[in-house]
Amino acid sequence: PAAARRLLNQGISVVLGEFDNRTTYEDLQVHQARLLLANCEDTTNANITLTAREVSKDVPIVGIVEEENSTDILELSGCTHVFPLKVRLGEYLANRVSGLNKIDVIGSFRGLKVCEVSVRNTPMADATVRDSKFRERTGMNIVGVWNRGKMMPAYPDTWLRKNSIAVLAGASEQLVALNDWLGSSLSNEAPIMIIGAGTVGRVAMHRLKQKGLSVHVVDRDPGTKEHLEGVADHIVIGNANDRKILERAGINDVSAVLLSTNDDAVSVYLTVYCRKLRPDLRIASRITHERNLESIQR
Repeated sequence: PAAARRLLNQGISVVLGEFDNRTTYEDLQVHQARLLLANCEDTTNANITLTAREVSKDVPIVGIVEEENSTDILELSGCTHVFPLKVRLGEYLANRVSGLNKIDVIGSFRGLKVCEVSVRNTPMADATVRDSKFRERTGMNIVGVWNRGKMMPAYPDTWLRKNSIAVLAGASEQLVALNDWLGSSLSNEAPIMIIGAGTVGRVAMHRLKQKGLSVHVVDRDPGTKEHLEGVADHIVIGNANDRKILERAGINDVSAVLLSTNDDAVSVYLTVYCRKLRPDLRIASRITHERNLESIQR
């Protein structure tokens, strides 16, 4: 009731009820809903799905899972779609922190491929969209630019900075031309360090390994070494706010650091620390609360 009252005070419609009670979904008339989103723990989401299916066999149900292994359970429970968001986040961070300028296709729309590529070390760096002559050279269009965590539309005078991520759209055959154009900038690089080896960190590690990169991992849990032995190239157990730990993990030799601590305050702290140790370092971090975005960017 207290949580419901807070939401009502924010102008959000609320129905009070137990997740595992069929009456809750009958009172909600769930059979008339466009969508049911199960957004709790994996086990609770399975219970929500099973209970809702007693009332409606047809309502689309989307389930969020913490662990990718839970996907099959939710599908068997009756979910229409299952999204392992932490897995997607780990893949996304890996794409952001790698500097290989490999093209990451993120979707398609009516024959168009939508993809992202890092501007760093490409002919696009430090030029406007117009001056880059990107469309003339590849046939693709730059439709958006990620700058400092914010997505902006791309215009002819939009500046492409070395830390920008360009969002591109074009036909499949134009991706070939893009690959040829970027070919000279594709190169292997120094290892990447991941601080925090939870679900997101582990997914990012596997993604980076698939790209052929060397990965160093720092984590406080001694069990991490056993789980990642033979996968990560170098594992250091300890607190990342200890300079000796970072040095053992190769802070002076890595090309980038990915922060996956699940604690915004720790992430901000480590960003400052790593930046002081290596001013030229590329840093990617997850944050939980949007209010901390400006702080960590600064």
